Amino acid sequence: MTRTIIILNLVGFVFVLNACKQAGTNSPENGRKPGNSLLWKISGNGLEQPSHLYGTIHIQDKRVFGFGQTVEKILNNASIIAVEVELDKVDYRTVMEATLMKDSILEQLLLPEEFELLEEKYKQLTGVSLRTAQRVKPFFLSANIIQSIVKKDSPVPLDLYFIQTGRKNNKEVVGLESLTEQIEMIDKLSYSQQAKMLLQSLTDTIDITRMFDSMIEAYLKMDGEKLLELTTDPSIPEEFMKEILNGRNHIMVERLIPMLPKGNVFCAVGAAHLFGEEGIIGLLRKKGFTVEPVKFDFGE
Repeated sequence: MTRTIIILNLVGFVFVLNACKQAGTNSPENGRKPGNSLLWKISGNGLEQPSHLYGTIHIQDKRVFGFGQTVEKILNNASIIAVEVELDKVDYRTVMEATLMKDSILEQLLLPEEFELLEEKYKQLTGVSLRTAQRVKPFFLSANIIQSIVKKDSPVPLDLYFIQTGRKNNKEVVGLESLTEQIEMIDKLSYSQQAKMLLQSLTDTIDITRMFDSMIEAYLKMDGEKLLELTTDPSIPEEFMKEILNGRNHIMVERLIPMLPKGNVFCAVGAAHLFGEEGIIGLLRKKGFTVEPVKFDFGE
């Protein structure tokens, strides 16, 4: 269940990745499949001007900012920046309150031996005791773990960079979701379910850092199939997984479509939302739009 931690960022929740040094991830010879891209042009269906869709990742690793002039030009020419949540408008106190359990502490949700095992793993990864975060919803404790091991050589995560760029250039920035909607979705998992998921994610045999490495490699190679594969985990409740991925895809498409007639929309959402039969690309095509990959390479 290490993949639970991986999934959180690809679907736009509280997830960051560890980045490893991978040489030459920007060419077909190193695994780039023809037609794969994180950048897609939306046209047709009566649109007078095209818009673009871009798959983001919530990390501060400078390599994911190496998208070059192709993406930068489209971003700068955009009239509207559409994102999952307007991160720069999220109130810190509201977030803190939303991440706390109201009537439980973590130690009550696990057997004594399970809590001790979780405490050992958590302290090993973060350097602090789990007892300092007893009231935090287990789902959000993964963010603490990730923050302790990820590379942070850019000032802000990629998705926030797009938001800040839009504000700086006086563009309209629109959230396709609200923080409240995301929190309500997470709260459909009981505290006990969240605790078991966290325990399993820290005690399975898959090395977290190695999984992060696979993730960043797949992202830089723009391998949509691999990114979707990394969101597959049978230990996560199926209905929950459908809701945070496919369910949100439908909501975001429904809210994106009214913006498209204005033209020059730059829609930046978690990369996993783009691909698959019920991904945003597929859903827009079903609505009659033409969605085509735009070629670019990281480091261009």
